[in-house]
Amino acid sequence: MIALRVSLRAKLVLIAGAILSLAMAANTAVNGLVFAREYSGAVLSRAFVVGDGLTSQLDRLLALNIPVGELVGFEEQLQEALARHPFLSHAMVVSPGGEILIQSDRGPRAHAIADPEMLAQVRLARATSAMLSYEGERFYEVFTPVFYRGEHVATVRIGFPARFVGDKVTGMIWYSVAVTLLFAGLGTAALVVSLTAWVSRPLERFIHAGEHATAEHATAEHATGEGTPSGRTGAGADEMARLGETFDAVLADLRRQRSELLTANEELEREIAERWRAEEEIKASEAKYQDLYDNAPDMFASVDARTGRIQQCNRTLADSLGYAKSEIVGRPVAELHHPDCAAEVRKVFESPAHTEPARDIELRLRRTDGTTIDVSLNVSAVRDAGSPGAHRRAVWRDITLRKRAEEALRESEAQLRQASRLAAVGQLAAGVAHEINNPLAVIMGHASQLRATSPDPDVGARAEKMLAGTKRVARIVRELQNFARPKPPDLTAVQMAEVVERVVDLRQHTLAVSGILVEQDTPLNLPRVHGDPGQLEQVVLNLLLNAEQALASARGPQTGPQTITARLASEGEHVRLTVADTGPGIAPDVLPRIFDPFFTTKPVGQGTGLGLSICYGIVQAHHGRMWAESPPGRGATFIVDLPALRHEVAPPQAPAAELPSLRPGHILVVEDEPDVADVLRDLLGMLGQTVTVAPSGEAGWRHLNRPHASYDAVTLDVKMPDLSGPALWRRLIAHDNPLVDRVVFVTGDTVDPETNRFLEETGRPVLTKPVSLEALAVKLAPWLAAPSSEPCPIG
Repeated sequence: MIALRVSLRAKLVLIAGAILSLAMAANTAVNGLVFAREYSGAVLSRAFVVGDGLTSQLDRLLALNIPVGELVGFEEQLQEALARHPFLSHAMVVSPGGEILIQSDRGPRAHAIADPEMLAQVRLARATSAMLSYEGERFYEVFTPVFYRGEHVATVRIGFPARFVGDKVTGMIWYSVAVTLLFAGLGTAALVVSLTAWVSRPLERFIHAGEHATAEHATAEHATGEGTPSGRTGAGADEMARLGETFDAVLADLRRQRSELLTANEELEREIAERWRAEEEIKASEAKYQDLYDNAPDMFASVDARTGRIQQCNRTLADSLGYAKSEIVGRPVAELHHPDCAAEVRKVFESPAHTEPARDIELRLRRTDGTTIDVSLNVSAVRDAGSPGAHRRAVWRDITLRKRAEEALRESEAQLRQASRLAAVGQLAAGVAHEINNPLAVIMGHASQLRATSPDPDVGARAEKMLAGTKRVARIVRELQNFARPKPPDLTAVQMAEVVERVVDLRQHTLAVSGILVEQDTPLNLPRVHGDPGQLEQVVLNLLLNAEQALASARGPQTGPQTITARLASEGEHVRLTVADTGPGIAPDVLPRIFDPFFTTKPVGQGTGLGLSICYGIVQAHHGRMWAESPPGRGATFIVDLPALRHEVAPPQAPAAELPSLRPGHILVVEDEPDVADVLRDLLGMLGQTVTVAPSGEAGWRHLNRPHASYDAVTLDVKMPDLSGPALWRRLIAHDNPLVDRVVFVTGDTVDPETNRFLEETGRPVLTKPVSLEALAVKLAPWLAAPSSEPCPIG
């Protein structure tokens, strides 16, 4: 053990001493280089200072206009500079061309500079330095230019030998070596003292521990058959050899352990990477399903069955109701529903015993703005192992559009049924008009004949009243026909006061019987409006009927006076019609829809929902405005604004009833109704015409198809049982009968679309039943106006 300690300590001391000596030697060399660089730089700086001083002296002399070549006394200045700075070897003044103008006694003497490198430094015209070789020796040279009036006239050159710096550096290095050796000896002595405690003992322990570990590892390998125990170096062997063997063994064990550690680390990294990938896949899957959950078209939520509070919801539920998700979580689920649904909501969500799924329960959710959403709710219990049925999974599906579509479908079906009824009414109107017009024609014809032929004034007056009554019935029939077949407005200047007066007169008796008072404020001095009198009468009539029905619905024992007020007033560029009643008024939720087609608050069968809609359309067609007001407790008021005529034009005066002057002629009347045929024959006789009556279409064809048949005009009824007017017309065309151009159609049905289309296609004159004497004369005038050409014979 002692031999080991002494030998090892000595070796370590030698190694440490050698390392310390090398380190100090390197330090000395580095210090020498640094000193050489810094010292040479300092000497050069001093040389530049000397050169700058000489340059300044030259500048002062040149300022006295003394040429450089004549500065003989400046040589003394150079000598003084060399004397003050012994390290300098020479100084001179050189021209830019290389000619030496002034030089010191010391240093190389010449007349000019021949060295190209040195000549280049002289010509630089700026302060510079360089190490140059000449005469077998290296010199540090400093060049400072001299300028006169901005022109480079000379350069001061100062130099010193490079060996001057080398001598200084060599001395410094030797000094450093001496100091280094001194400290190396002291350091080695200190290492000798400390290595025993710091290195030798730890190394000894390291060797023993390493040998022990190596022996154990070798024994283990031998026991497992992986190796054989190796012989250990004896105690007397070389200590360094033992240390090397031990170090090699320990290093091999460390390498083995490092390899095992790297293998385990790789496996761990693979496991971490796989786990990281699995976590990323889980996160991506969670994000995907969270996105599907949040953006699903249905509204989802989890509800605590014990508290009825929402535990989680998707974004669709929050956005649909106008909340943030954080505002919904923790809120009682009942608060999201309309109060009308509270009982059903509590039954489904807050009953722990209610674990069966709830399917398609129709409820209403309430938005933050107060509006509601129709939803279909499905609820199922979440099966948790700890507390089955403690949670509810709720899914609301928005069925608002479906409900609206169903409601619209129901309304459409109701409108379709109403339209079917209206179509039937239209057909009925057409039939009624046709059936009424025929007897009206008989009455009107006989009344006209009686008025014209009776010498008794009283009889004539009665006949006039009969004509007025039949004309009124005819007007009602025309309105019935207009209802079944609307027509565009026939605009003229209309005095609205007269329109209101006529309509009120029409309803006055009925209203009085119902106990309804009509108040009128309709001055006649208001501007006229541009409108269709018949359509405007229909507007006023519908408003009166609407007010009458509103008052009738409110009639009771405690009902006060029932009044309808009709007023006309001028409002700027409009004439305003106001029809107000003292009835129950219009509910606020109904008021915006009263002008919608088919909308009515009356029971089924008591209203079509078209009256106000038709009025609104007529007013719009007249470029006016119509609206309703209903203050609470003050009945309903309908206001109509119609554009007033800007320039008042007097209404055209109806010309005095004057029949056209007709020549006598021969008229064929084709009419299946005997009474109507008799009336037409009598009216034509009053006009001085000869009449032949054909009681059917076939009879008319026989008259028209006879050889040499000659008629000035033919009145042809449209609807006849055997051969209709259109069929007879087409037969005449097919046979090129010239009398086809003298046909005047007679009809009592202006509603039937086929009849109207046929009459429009033919372009022939039309007499509408009941036929008046005046209308008959006007229609025959084109062929019978006196004087006239002879009738065209049929040949």
